[in-house]
Amino acid sequence: MKRRPRISDPIASPAGVRRVLDTLREISPVPIPATDRKVFTLLNAVRHVGRYQATDKPGGRPAKFDREDLLAVDRVLRTALEKNGRPNLSVASFVGFYLPILRYPADVGEALSERKINLLEAAQLARLTPENLGVDTREARRVRQDTLMLHLRLAASQADLRRRVTALIKPLDDDLEFADRAADEMIEVGDGRHLFYEQLKHIHQALQIIRPDDLDDATLEDILDKCDRLVGCLQRATASVRRRNTQTKSNHFPI
Repeated sequence: MKRRPRISDPIASPAGVRRVLDTLREISPVPIPATDRKVFTLLNAVRHVGRYQATDKPGGRPAKFDREDLLAVDRVLRTALEKNGRPNLSVASFVGFYLPILRYPADVGEALSERKINLLEAAQLARLTPENLGVDTREARRVRQDTLMLHLRLAASQADLRRRVTALIKPLDDDLEFADRAADEMIEVGDGRHLFYEQLKHIHQALQIIRPDDLDDATLEDILDKCDRLVGCLQRATASVRRRNTQTKSNHFPI
């Protein structure tokens, strides 16, 4: 399958995303943070504010932001997107697909800015991180550049690139085999944590069955909304594991 013709997207680049954020800061009645990390936190809260009614009283930690402030930012972000040439782009899509561009490796952002790749291709290349590849930063950059050059030389499709990137990281079947073994072992000893691996297997089964044409806009928004919370939980769990591993290494090699 060959790649589709490139469609111009005025905000599909680091500079384009920053133009939207600059416009947002100019017109927002609510102060917009200056740092990327705090902007990510705020806009992810904006992305989800529509899920809750004003009378909801969720348990756990108190909300970081006032609901009315989030609704105000939601309204002006829509205006900012319109002013920057994307009037039909939803807030959820901007936060979920465009805002992460600011966290992509610099070489991926550069290729996106030069229109060598589109947004979805950039998201695939951005997966080739030192952590995912098990290499240092310099080697990860070389792998990304080699992958990009091959992709462009072959004029390959987005699906081709996704398969190539996945193969470079780790075969999915290996992960599924591990999930099966882990779930079986936990079931034998009555450990309820086997449900974690069972749910991941359900996600994999859906990936094998569902095709892009099967997803209407409402279904996609619903899936992205719930997946964002899932990914947040997984990232926190992953960060905790990495901290423990780092602490273990430090204990083994005292200074």
